Parts: sequence; structure tokens; C-alpha cells
Amino acid sequence: MKELKMMGGGGSVDSDHLTASPAHVRAGDIFFGSGSDEEQVGELPDRAKASGATIGGKPLYTPDDYVVANDSDGLTKIAMVPPVGDYPGGTGAYVGVTPDSLGITAEHIANKHSVCNVIGEYGADGNITRKDVRAGMIGYNKDGKVEGGAVDYGNVSKTLACGESYAINEGIYGEGKVTAKDLASQTKPDSGYVAAVAAQILKGFMAFVNGKKIPGSMPDNTGIATNGTVPGINSTYKTVPTREADGLQLCADTNGVKRINMCPPQGYYQGSGSSYVNRPASDFGAAAPSEVLKDKTFTSTSGIKSPGTMKNITADAAITHTSSNATKVVLGDTAYQSKNSDETERVQIRYNSTAGYITANTLFAVPLSIMANALAITAKKIAKGNKICGIDGTEPRSEPVSWSTSVSLNCTGYSGTAGDRKVSLGVLYSGWDTIIMRIYPSTEYNGPVVVALSKGKSQRIPITTIKYYDSTYRNAWASIARSSSGEVTLSPFRGNVSGTYTVVCEVLAVLDGIYRADE
Repeated sequence: MKELKMMGGGGSVDSDHLTASPAHVRAGDIFFGSGSDEEQVGELPDRAKASGATIGGKPLYTPDDYVVANDSDGLTKIAMVPPVGDYPGGTGAYVGVTPDSLGITAEHIANKHSVCNVIGEYGADGNITRKDVRAGMIGYNKDGKVEGGAVDYGNVSKTLACGESYAINEGIYGEGKVTAKDLASQTKPDSGYVAAVAAQILKGFMAFVNGKKIPGSMPDNTGIATNGTVPGINSTYKTVPTREADGLQLCADTNGVKRINMCPPQGYYQGSGSSYVNRPASDFGAAAPSEVLKDKTFTSTSGIKSPGTMKNITADAAITHTSSNATKVVLGDTAYQSKNSDETERVQIRYNSTAGYITANTLFAVPLSIMANALAITAKKIAKGNKICGIDGTEPRSEPVSWSTSVSLNCTGYSGTAGDRKVSLGVLYSGWDTIIMRIYPSTEYNGPVVVALSKGKSQRIPITTIKYYDSTYRNAWASIARSSSGEVTLSPFRGNVSGTYTVVCEVLAVLDGIYRADE
């Protein structure tokens, strides 16, 4: 007999008293037990380790057997036999079966109720309502119990006068009968209505009026084509019969909306696009899209409410009369001057770009050079100082004028200088090259001096006077000059006569060109 020595000075244990065997000890654990004096290794399966499915990370085992039965106390239990092994306490491992193994299925559970996480479907197809079940009775639908609410009206018997009605309340009825009065009383027109006649009832149909059968005589225009059929008039009716409208009119309705009206021939017309009345498209006009302004629509042989494509020449013009005047300017390419067919001489400007629409208050323009060429305008034909069509005139001008002034000239004989006695008449007719002047003394007058005085020129002129003391004529000399700006000055200097003379200076004419004194 072997003894198990206890460490630490304890006693010994007789191995014959040990009862544990490998089947009683968790697999892998070392023990001393029955049947051997040596150490043994346990063989009892360790159920704390998962080998298949899990629940919450804990191992799940299928029982070796299970049963639903009453226990010794008479209580119904779900009993499962776990497989052999060492199970940890608490929720260390689970043993379980599927609900359907125990007969728990959706078709056995009331609709929307749950047993063992199985949602019931039994009764899901039930659709009775409270009004379907007689009051006082119980039924069931997908939502559960239904208490009846339908009223039981029993048997019904009723005779109705013409125009009367019998209200059928919601509920359950037994046998019964509702009887109407005779046909004549029921087909009599109500107050305010007139009995229909045959012409008001469609041909091929019959109506009862005042108890009598009235066959209709109204023409049925459905399917009748007096002017041919129209193929593909819409997607439903591929070929539709049409009738010629009796008239076509454009006028405003009582709301002020302009409408195109067509009068259909007498008779009945089926709706839904199966019958049409029409007029030739030419009745609405023959305009083409290119003949109607863009952004506008029209109806003609080109289509219904077709969009116009005509260019709006005025609106599309890029330039205006001036920067401050928004009147549009359309550019021409050529100008002509000719006598038109009405014998009127005119200047014409040609627009030779894209065809289109032109509004009122639109200007046509060509460059001045083109207009000048059309009018045969040259510089030689324009008086100098004027401009036509951008061409400056070169033709010399002349023109009579009337200007005069009086000045005092101090002639000092042979002493003094002319510069000290210089008199300015002002800037005279600066725009002209030459002026024609007449100069004479207002006293002791003998005769005038006429000079042509050009810009930048000067000349000496005699002012003829008479001396009373010897009754002889004497000359007082002066120099007259015209600067490049047009200023005219008189400068008296030494002469035969001394004294102060009042001289009248007149401008008689002006002309272009620079002239010498002798011209």
C-alpha cells in the first residue's frame, strides 16, 4: 500500500480511500485517485472552452436530449440533458436548442406576439373589422380580438315613390324587398326640365321619356370623315376621321381673350381625341418661320404656334445715334443717288446684310466717304471754310460786308516816329484771308483810298486833304498793315501836312486768297 506524503509535517492518506477517477476530473488536470498509486490525468471534458457556436462569447452546447413534460409536481418544464463535462458556474457556458425544436414557430404564435424571440404570424391574414361582426359577437383579426359592432336590421320591406330613395345603413340585413313605382312616373322630367325628343338623343341609342321608348335621331359624327382622315393626329388614334368646320372666326371672348373659333356640323362628337373638326391650314395664313420675328409665335401652314426665326435687325444693332441718344443705327454698305420710278430724286442707303425685321425710328448709316462718293462731293465744290460729308472745302469765297469805324490819326509832319502814333482797328474777319477796305478823312475830304489788305501784308496809303490857307491839296501819309491773326493797324508818319485828322475806315468785302497790293 502506497501513502501520499503530506508536505509540511502532516499525516498520510490511504490511496484505497480515494474514489476519483479520470472521468471525474477535468481533462488535463493531474490527480491521485482510485485505481492507481500513480498520478493520473483527468478526462472529464472542459465545458468552459468553446468548440462551436457561442452566446455572448460564452460556449454553447447542444443537449444530448431534451423534453417538454410535466415534472413530479405537475408543472410543465422544458428539460435538457447536457453533454458530459465540467461546466463553469454562473453564465460560463450554455446548453440550448432552437425554438422550433420545441414546436415554437411563427405560425403557432398569435400575430405580432413574441415567444422565445419568435414573432408570431398566426392570424396575420385576418382582415375582419368591427363592422363585419354582428354586435355581441367576437372575432379575431391580425390585431387580435374584435368585438362585433354591426347592427342587425333584420328583414326589410319598402315601396318607393318616384324620386324617393331608401337609405341603406351600414349593418346586417335579413330578407326583404324594395319596390319602385311604375316606369312612367319615374321617367317624367323633373320640374324645370323638358322632356328629350328624338333629335336630342344620339342615333342608335334609345331613352325612356314619360315611360315611352324614344329612339334617337341625332347624327353621330364619330367615325365620319367628310374631308378625309388625318393619320397620326395623336398617339392614341393613329388615323382619325375629320369633318370640315362650317366656319372660322377670330374674335375676343367675354373675358377679352382672342380665340380662333370653328363651328362644327350638327351632331354628336365622341371625345378623347376620336373626332375632330378642322379647316385648311391656309385659312390661318401661309407665313414661314423666316417671315415672323424671332421670339414670336404664329399659326399657319408651317405649324401651330410655330416660333419665328426672322432676325430683329433694329434690336440687334450694336451702335446708337450718339452716346446719349439710344436710337439704333443699322449700317449700310453702299449709297446711291438716283431718280426713282416716281421721278423723285433721292439718296438711297443699301442694307445688304442678313434679312430681318426693322422697327420705326431706326437710322441707316454709311461712312461719310461712301456718301460723299455717291453725291459726287469734292473739296473743289465746297467753299473754303465749310465741310460736307467730312470733306473740307477748298473753293475760294467772297462776300460783301458792311463794317466801319472812325479813328483819329495824328500826323506830325516831319518830326516824330510812326510807331508812337500806331492805331489798332481790332481783329477784323480773322477767318478770311483778305479784306477790302475804304479809308478817307471825314474833314477836308478829297477822295477815298481803297485797298486789298491780306494777312501778313502792309502798304502805304495817302490820305488826301486840303489846306484852306492856300487852297491846295496836301497828302497825309499812313502805313496800313494786317497781321497773321487778322489785326488791322494804321500808323501815320511824316508827310507834307501836319495835324490831327479823323479818318473813316470801312470794310466793304471779304474773300479767300492772299493778294498783292496791285491785285
